[in-house]
Amino acid sequence: MSISPSASKSPSASKSPSASISPSASPSATPSPTPSEVAGSGYTPYESGGTAQQVENEFTLSHLIGETVTILGTDVDGVSTVFDDEVVDSDGIINITSEDPHAHNFVNQAQFGLKYRYIYKPMRFDVITQGGTSKGSIKRFSEVVVSFYKTLGAKYGENTDNLHDFNPSLGTTLFTGDAIADPDGGFGVEDDFVISDNGPMPCVIRAIIPRVEKTGR
Repeated sequence: MSISPSASKSPSASKSPSASISPSASPSATPSPTPSEVAGSGYTPYESGGTAQQVENEFTLSHLIGETVTILGTDVDGVSTVFDDEVVDSDGIINITSEDPHAHNFVNQAQFGLKYRYIYKPMRFDVITQGGTSKGSIKRFSEVVVSFYKTLGAKYGENTDNLHDFNPSLGTTLFTGDAIADPDGGFGVEDDFVISDNGPMPCVIRAIIPRVEKTGR
């Protein structure tokens, strides 16, 4: 199962792109100078090698004027960052910002979309045990193993008001593999379980395997 949390929009730059180029040699400076303090005479002529890629932090989204959008940006190194939600101004312009003072807000690719919460709710966890089916039985789930593919940000719980991190947590880099959920419910007939998030990162669920303890009928 694949969940696409937000719609994507190809960015339209409203000003000339900047470029990052690896020069053949560069002067050393401590601390690093600001752009206005850099003296070009300190660099040797560019000969060959290196890469140049377009980066931007201002985009035109005229079809979303007045809307609050969520932003996923990818830098020239391929690292993705979830930026602060922004309101598209009356001119259809949006600028990427971040609460992190050390983060750079220029991206090579950007995706924008109206934020919403995805909710994956599987069918009942009815399994066959040595004592028969768990259907209608009093039971509890000691753990639930979820197999993910390139997923980030997903959480689990009985409902969206009470969500928990998986083990390992899926909050830093794209994760592929098995993650463990430890449901905090006791014995009962119901087995409510959801996987959810409201960010722009992907969630792909390959399998769900519950471990059940049954008592009574």
